[in-house]
Amino acid sequence: MTSKSTGSMIKVWETQKGECFKVHIEELGITLTVGKKDKPKTYSKIKQWIESDPDFNPILFEKE
Repeated sequence: MTSKSTGSMIKVWETQKGECFKVHIEELGITLTVGKKDKPKTYSKIKQWIESDPDFNPILFEKE
């Protein structure tokens, strides 16, 4: 397995219906969708991160 790291900008926004988040990874030029029903743990972590104090943004993902 090959891995690679980058310091790319990531943009996150909630859809109008609030059922999922869109996660855009600038370096790759892709947008991923994280749904409340499909990935509840990841959705919850993103929601917590979005609602957190802007001066303290915890690490977004942990091993699921």
